[in-house]
Formats: sequence, structure tokens, C-alpha cells
Amino acid sequence: MPAENFADAPPNLAVAVLGDVMLDDNVMLGDATRQFDLTTRAKLLGRSSGLGGAGNVAANAAGLGLATALVGMVGDDAHGGRLHGLARAKAGLAQMLFVCDGLTTPRKLRLYGPHGLTTLIDDEGPPASYYATGRSRRPLLPTPEAVCRHLADAGVRVFCEVDHGKGFLLDDDSDAFPASSLRRAVRETGVPVIADPRPCRNWPYIPGDRVVLKMNHDQLNDVVGVPLGREFVIPGYHVFPEAEQRTHFALVRDAVRASRVIHCDYLWLTYGGAGMSIGPMDGGWSAHLQAHHGNAVPIEDLRSDATGCGDTCTAVMAHAIATRGYTAAAVVDGFLYANRAAGLAARHLGCHVLTKKTFEEVQRGVAEAEDRIRVLANVA
Repeated sequence: MPAENFADAPPNLAVAVLGDVMLDDNVMLGDATRQFDLTTRAKLLGRSSGLGGAGNVAANAAGLGLATALVGMVGDDAHGGRLHGLARAKAGLAQMLFVCDGLTTPRKLRLYGPHGLTTLIDDEGPPASYYATGRSRRPLLPTPEAVCRHLADAGVRVFCEVDHGKGFLLDDDSDAFPASSLRRAVRETGVPVIADPRPCRNWPYIPGDRVVLKMNHDQLNDVVGVPLGREFVIPGYHVFPEAEQRTHFALVRDAVRASRVIHCDYLWLTYGGAGMSIGPMDGGWSAHLQAHHGNAVPIEDLRSDATGCGDTCTAVMAHAIATRGYTAAAVVDGFLYANRAAGLAARHLGCHVLTKKTFEEVQRGVAEAEDRIRVLANVA
């Protein structure tokens, strides 16, 4: 069973990831054949396990050579024990996971065929706030807020908030808004934050002056669209010309400003297979990219899966800020690298964990492409 470990932060700490940690189990199957009218038969080719959710962000950051701390919660169960083992096995990753009685550790079981994901099984209980568990009420034990302040004092250069709605960053039913207080405490440290949130009533309580806010359109519509009585739609999916991206981003940015719901430094919109955009909330410039799909391959060799691509983007942006500081140039380069790294991750079934070697390929690819010159030309 898992055991808590809140030892000193690792030396040269660069990234702290806090949020919902999940166990990823992947099962690879061969071609299925019809066995009976209602069943199919397939050969088991292999299986793998990894850190999911916030754990995947942390694994990628550690894979890029950054000393990383992972802060989250697990249940006192077998899945939680496996998560602890996987985290301990990652070089450069310090696990700081709260063990909560009665909590079911979330697990994603993915069944893959030869060319992609066929079935996703959610093995988890209902979302439960950490602050509603018995663990949060025990005296003389570190709280998430204390752990985060300790990491800030230890020199962490960027926080990543990864909320999948499983409970660690979710307020309980009281009027105290403890998870919101945790987020405010993180912002009060002055350390830059990359926020990948799940819309909920926490939203009015997460403003910040040094926040890169990453959102897809489902999140955008929940937070801004619904209150304004409108719906933001990506005009096209795989085809989204830059001129249309620029117009669309300006429209969204103006709506976000008018809503007064969100306060951040940078708004980072992801469009799935249509690319991404980024820009400062108080500036007029913005940067836009088509999704990077890599080199064309024959359809019989195609292995494409978007699982974990958003986590890859968050980790790459964290790398840019942690190694170069919180500057516009670092954020733009992180944006460029994240887009290409996500395309690389999509070429692998399941969550793909970056390494220094593969990231060097990403950096070379950006340097050799025209994207960087074109994007930087529009940055004021």
C-alpha cells in the first residue's frame, strides 16, 4: 500500500506539478476477428502502465531533465500503491502524494487495436474533494498549502496546476473554499503558474498576475461562453488558416476581458487537431500554429493517439519557463516547442514521455522550420 513521503525537495528543483494523479493502464491488442455473433477475439500483444493526469505532466518534465516534485492524492488501495511505485521509479521525480482513506485511486484502462484506441474504461469512484477526506483533518501533518509553500521556498521555478476534476483541486461543500485558498497561496508565492483547469466553482478564485492559462473550447465555453450566453466554435477542425485563427483568438480574448471572470498574463487556446494560439491578455499580439502532424506515413503504419498530448504541452511550456525565465520570448518558444512535441506524442499509442534526446529533435525541428521566424515577427 502507498506511504506518504514529504521529504525535502530535490536539489535544483525546477518544476512542481500539483493536481489529479491517475494510473494509466494500456493493453495492446492485435487484429480482432469475429468469434461469435456478439463477440470478437484478439491476441494480447502487450501491456504497459504509467502515470496519468498530473503524473504524466511530472513524468514528462522529469524526462526533460528537470528536477520535479509531484503533489497530489491517492487512495489507500492497490492502484495507489502502483502509482507510488511508478513515481519512485522516475529519475528526477519526487513524489509528494497524500494518502486518503476511502478514496478510490482513479485508473484509466485503455484498450488499443493496431492503429488506435478502441475502448476507454474509467475505473474510479465519484469525484471527492481532498478537503472532504479524513486525511485533511488530521492534526500535525503537512497540508497541500504547506507543501507548496515549502516547494516555493526551495526554489521551484514554475508551478503546473493540472485539474481533471477528480478532487485534489476541488473545493468541498463548505463555504471556506479550501482548494481555492490553495491556489491563491500558490499565486502569492510569486512563482509563475501554468494552469490547466477544470471549470467549476473554483474559477472566480484563481486570478493571478503570473499565470499562463491553457484552455480548450469546452473549458472556454463553460467559463466564459455560458455566462455570456454564447458558444465559441472552432471554424473547421484540421483546416484552420492562420488568418482565421488570429481573428478567432482576438474575439475570444476580448470576450474573456469583458467577462471579468478570468485574470491571467497569457491566454493559451488549444484547438486539438487544428493547432493552437497564445497571446498576452494586456497586449495586442498573438501567435498561432497549425497542428504539427509530422511526416506522412502509409495508412497501414499509422499509429495516432491524442492521449496525453495536452500534458506534453504543459510540461514543455514548464521547461521553457524553468530554464529561461518568465519572459515573453520563453513563453513563445515554449509554445512553438509544445506544438511540435504534441505532434510527436500523438504518434505513440498511450501517453508518450519525452526524453532529452527526443526534445532535442523537437528543438531542431522548430529551428529549421519557418514557424519560429513567422511567429516571432508578430510578437511585440
